[in-house]
Amino acid sequence: MRSVVAVLVLLCGCDAVWGFDQGVCYGRNGDGGGGLLQVCTNEIPAWTHPASINTSGADCDRVVRQSDVDMSEACVIFADAIVIDGALEIRGGRPLVLVAVTDLTVAVDIRLSAKHGPAAMPDSLAGPGGNGAGCVSTTIQGKASTKGGGGGAGASFGGEGGAGGSAFANPSGGGVAEQIAPLGVVRGGCGGGRGGSGNGAGGQGGAGGGALYLIAGRSITIAAGIDASGAGGIGGGDSTSGAGGGGGGGSGGLIGFDAPEIVIERGARVVANGGGGGGGGGVTSGANGKDGEDPDPASPASTVAAGGFGGTAAAGSGGNGAAGALPAVAGENTLVMVPGGGGGGGGAGHIKLFAQTITDDGGAFSPPYESR
Repeated sequence: MRSVVAVLVLLCGCDAVWGFDQGVCYGRNGDGGGGLLQVCTNEIPAWTHPASINTSGADCDRVVRQSDVDMSEACVIFADAIVIDGALEIRGGRPLVLVAVTDLTVAVDIRLSAKHGPAAMPDSLAGPGGNGAGCVSTTIQGKASTKGGGGGAGASFGGEGGAGGSAFANPSGGGVAEQIAPLGVVRGGCGGGRGGSGNGAGGQGGAGGGALYLIAGRSITIAAGIDASGAGGIGGGDSTSGAGGGGGGGSGGLIGFDAPEIVIERGARVVANGGGGGGGGGVTSGANGKDGEDPDPASPASTVAAGGFGGTAAAGSGGNGAAGALPAVAGENTLVMVPGGGGGGGGAGHIKLFAQTITDDGGAFSPPYESR
C-alpha cells in the first residue's frame, strides 16, 4: 500500500525490542491501561483516504502475529492523522487496526458486519477478522437425526449465544453454546452452529462480525456509525420424514478505541449485535424454516434480530440475537416428531474503550461499551 520505514510492532505481553530503536509507542497495552495492542514506530506516512482496504492483501502497512495460541494476524495501517470522511469498503480475513500519531476521526459510516448467505461460512461472508481459527467448535453444531435435526447454537463472543432447539425425537440434539472466553487480542466474532440434518438439510450458521481497532496518540472522535454485527442463521430444510434444524446466528465482532481521549458525538452508533437463529424445517413440501434476521444498525439497542419462524407450526423457531442489554435467546424445541429444531440467536460482540477521558454526547452503543 505505502512504504513505511523502521516500523516495529509490539504485541500483547512483549517487552523486548531486540536491538531496534523503538521510536514512539501508541496504544495502552504497554502502560497498564488494558489495551489489546501496542505499536511502536519511528516514521509515519501522511493519510491518503482509500476507497477500500483488503486486510488479506497488500493494503496493510504491516501484518503482525498476535500472542494468542493460534498466532492470529492483524492488518495494521499507520498515518499521522486519520479522517474517515468518504466511502470505505473493508474486507478480508484479518482484523483491521488503524493507528494515528495524533487524531483519528470517523465521520461516515463504516461496515464490518457479516454478510447473509447460504454458503459454508467462508471468509467472504464473515466480517474482516471474523470466523477465525479460535472459533472452531463442535459443541455448537446441531445433531443429525432422520426424525428431525437439532438446531445449531448461536455463536458466543462478548456475550453467550443461545442454545439450539432439540427435535422431539432427538432430545439432546440442539447445539450447546460455548462459554465466553476472555478477550486478549484483536479478533472478530464467530459463526453460529450448523443445524443438524435429517432427510432435509440443516441450515448453515450465520457468519461472525468483523474487528476494527482504532489507536490514536491524542484523540479519537466518533461522529458516525460503525457496524460489526453477526449475520442471521439459515433455516432448516423441509422433509416429510425428518426435517433439518435451523442454523445458529453469528456473534457480533469487536470494535475497539484506544487513545488518551475519546469523544463520542450525538448520532454516533457503534453496533456489534448478534444475528437471529434460523427456523427449523417443516414437514410439508416447500416448508423450509425461515432465515434469522440480520441486526439493524439504525436502531441497535432497541431492535433485536429476530429468529426465523419454523417451516410449519410444530417446527422450532429460531432465537433472537443479542441486542443492547438483551442476551441471545435459545432456539425452540419441536413439539412433535419430524420437524427440525430452531437455531439459537447469536451473542453480542465486544465494544472496548481504553482511555483516560471519555466524552459521550449521546452516542448509541449496542452492546454497552466496556471502558478502562
